[in-house]
Amino acid sequence: MRTHQNDGLGVGAHPAPPVRPLYATLLGPFGMYRGESRLRLGHSRTVLELCQYLVARLGQAVPREELLELLWPDGDLDRTSHRLHVVVSELRTLLDVRGAGQSAVSCARDAYSMSAPAVSSDCVVFDEHYAAGQARLANGDRRGAAAEFRVAVTLYRGDYLLETPYAEWTYAPRTHYSARRLNALTFLCEQATAEQDLLTALDCAQQILEGDPLRELAHRCLMRTYSAMDDAACALRQYNLCARALQEGLGVEPSDKTRALAEAIRHGHPLPAETPLIRLRLGYA
Repeated sequence: MRTHQNDGLGVGAHPAPPVRPLYATLLGPFGMYRGESRLRLGHSRTVLELCQYLVARLGQAVPREELLELLWPDGDLDRTSHRLHVVVSELRTLLDVRGAGQSAVSCARDAYSMSAPAVSSDCVVFDEHYAAGQARLANGDRRGAAAEFRVAVTLYRGDYLLETPYAEWTYAPRTHYSARRLNALTFLCEQATAEQDLLTALDCAQQILEGDPLRELAHRCLMRTYSAMDDAACALRQYNLCARALQEGLGVEPSDKTRALAEAIRHGHPLPAETPLIRLRLGYA
């Protein structure tokens, strides 16, 4: 006679489906997702800031005192310790799936953390593709590097925690990801230029200048692209924009390389070669 083993589910019961991991977006507007569903985090500033801070430090144990200083810098220690307990409970209620058994927010040795296996973020994925692009570039695989950098750029929907521009702890990662995005775009611009993909070169160069109007290499890329499109007037207009941006931003004139390119376009001469700088740039961000 066939017997049924009871694993605590009851005869005929089916095991609960696995809990899908959480995914956070920090590049642009902040959001927490489980699968395709965006989670509602309520209207509490402290709950939202705690969530952002722990997500930004995935897998790291954040001491209780650090969180108290973040959320209530001038508060009484005894009162704020209790408030932190309440806020953590509220956050767990918003993030956790009932009956899952393990919370997204764990506490051990008076420190709080979010576990990397249970939670991921666009920053984590961005860095993975950026590192893969660097590795492919180091191995001479420029097309493979372009594919990786393209994915990284697509993930960048805006500056790091766009809606929280004045929190001091966001300054360093905001600079980090902005610089990496501009470096990736610079490579993609160079690659598109080398492959005569003029529309992609235009798009990448314009995105670079939206983030940093002082990057002469992007100005020169646009000048070269407009020249390749037989639009010398547009190319020279871009030179004037470059000169104005450098004068207003740094009080300097365009470099000899940029001026030489403008002169060649103005007189219809062969354009001077561009020395790729992306190998250097990819090394420091």
